[in-house]
Amino acid sequence: MGNVINAGVGVGLFKDYSAAKRFIKIDEVSKPDPNNHALYEEYFAVYRRLYEQVKDEYENVAQILDRQISG
Repeated sequence: MGNVINAGVGVGLFKDYSAAKRFIKIDEVSKPDPNNHALYEEYFAVYRRLYEQVKDEYENVAQILDRQISG
């Protein structure tokens, strides 16, 4: 829906982003549980360590994909 609103504003179909209020109905609002913050921090720390270990491999994957696409 966001892309539709962006396109509509971009081509002048909608004056501004307030048009979104006509199309979007909020049934429920979810908020993060602050009690889980420490747990999220632990997961994020693991993610960062893992990323550091594999980030150089992304270039290798990109080269393989490029060769595959190029034929």
